[in-house]
Amino acid sequence: MTDPGSEYWRRQAVQLEVYNGLLRIVEADPDRFTGLVGDNSGETMRLTIHAVDPTVRDDERIAAQVAQASKGDVEITFVDSRRSLRELTAVQADIIRQNPLQENGSRGIELWIDAAASTVCVRVADSAVDTMRRQFAHHGDGVTVVGNGSVDLSIRLGRHTGPREGWPVPSLAPDDAIGRPFEEVAALYRSEGFRVEIYHLEDPFGEEQSLDPDRVTLLVHDGKVHDATQS
Repeated sequence: MTDPGSEYWRRQAVQLEVYNGLLRIVEADPDRFTGLVGDNSGETMRLTIHAVDPTVRDDERIAAQVAQASKGDVEITFVDSRRSLRELTAVQADIIRQNPLQENGSRGIELWIDAAASTVCVRVADSAVDTMRRQFAHHGDGVTVVGNGSVDLSIRLGRHTGPREGWPVPSLAPDDAIGRPFEEVAALYRSEGFRVEIYHLEDPFGEEQSLDPDRVTLLVHDGKVHDATQS
């Protein structure tokens, strides 16, 4: 890869400094701001400050970052927002406190604050969307529930490719578990002392990446193992 040159790296350093500076200001004042949204897809970094208090435009701390931005191809835009970061954080905390995974049987959930839309987004399996919308209807449009979309059958789990000396050996090789009923496979591995993690393709999920030879991960679809791996 060719080095893009000193000017590129100088501009990158300025952009990162401005972004982090604005983010610290926003997070330190959650009653006035909603959030900071960045787009760094081109040479110019575009930052949008979402705020419930229009006077933030006159804030000296913001003005200092705007001055710095001119040195590194950073465009800063202000947008009026309907909810503060404090409000949205409280909504997010309420969702977590109600534990929707336990209450309505959802197996996977993704949760984040969308500053641009002034809402807390909840992503679940398509089949759980209506249930989740009813559960958090009291928040109005402060909560937006979306589905995870159609199943991607090309997804595979990550695999450890290094040495396996000293690892416990399951009686059923993970590759041989593919296509079998997942409950039956999970019971077998647990009986052999393995910690079994189960992810369903229909759900949002994040695979644990830590090295743990005593863990077997199953990726499940339609009641059967779609993919499996140790550690």
